Amino acid sequence: MDCAVAAQRSYLLEMSMKFGVLLDLRNSARAEWFIPWPELYAGALDHMVELEHIGFDAVSLCEHHADPEGYNPGPITTLAAALTRTKTLRVGTNITQLPFHHPVLFAEEVTTLDIISGGRVDIGLGQVGRAFDMEFELLGFNPRQRGTRFDEILQIMLRAWSEDEPFDFQGKHFDLKGVWVYPKPLQRPHPPVWVVAQAEASMERAARLGLGAGGPGGGFTSIASPTWRGWLAQWHAALARYGRAPESTPTNIFVTSFITDDPEKAWATHRLGIMEHFNYVRDGKYAYSTMFGGEPPQTPEDLPNWQHIFLTAEDAIERYKAAYAGAAPSEIHVLGRRFGMSWDESAVYLRNFAERVMPALREL
Repeated sequence: MDCAVAAQRSYLLEMSMKFGVLLDLRNSARAEWFIPWPELYAGALDHMVELEHIGFDAVSLCEHHADPEGYNPGPITTLAAALTRTKTLRVGTNITQLPFHHPVLFAEEVTTLDIISGGRVDIGLGQVGRAFDMEFELLGFNPRQRGTRFDEILQIMLRAWSEDEPFDFQGKHFDLKGVWVYPKPLQRPHPPVWVVAQAEASMERAARLGLGAGGPGGGFTSIASPTWRGWLAQWHAALARYGRAPESTPTNIFVTSFITDDPEKAWATHRLGIMEHFNYVRDGKYAYSTMFGGEPPQTPEDLPNWQHIFLTAEDAIERYKAAYAGAAPSEIHVLGRRFGMSWDESAVYLRNFAERVMPALREL
């Protein structure tokens, strides 16, 4: 068994299905929803402590830059702060926009985070969705080179983490001498890594390298994607082409389900904030509507699956089992606070999920 697969398998065997919370730390410009930035981040850190106490396995943060809603520009820094206040909660990126990073510097940042955490770090990687091409221009990169930059950066990072001797690297984007990362990560050969693998090429890359895969989940409005089971069959076939068993690498998805005894009341309270959170605009374009191939909703009830964003625990369990029985991902991250929702309100919905839904799904 190669080193990458060994690390992923160790991660998988910690427990049955794992559950985390994905936070974007976006801040609405609307006066009634805007939270002063120090308060937003202080609340987020308190929230992460609460997530550990109520039984979640992990928290993850995404990454964007020069965003009008402050879309989490410094996830590694925020996760480092979270680690000083938690003891068992795993922390990770979901996702790091890898083409924006220098491979050696990012590998060193992750290594330091892994050491500080006592080995509690997971890293999710992506190529940057096309709706965010303006971030390439901001940082001086060509968006047409996202794939080749991703490949080179990932190759250098994996070698730097796992190889004991310095090496040289010459590629299309990087010409590096004496590449070496020291100290090494606490998790050997490196922290668990998964990559967004919804396109054929990215799926093949992850399978070839023995890395985890980010598949299609319910995203911003649902528990599950109708494409999940088909995607999982393709993923298992890709693994088989490289002689890897399905259980050798983790799969990761994110979903939406807020758990409450009164879904109608909760929807009435939060419907406008949830719609604005979905109707995310960059450079005059509705990024998520474009990404998912639809028109931006004009009312909250135009959102896909709006009737099931808030669910009772019993309904949620039934829907999760229907979606994932016999085809469960290794890890599910549920989306956290939406616009107009306080951290305390978010914690109530997540506590309901942790106490009343998670135990019924661990062994799917």
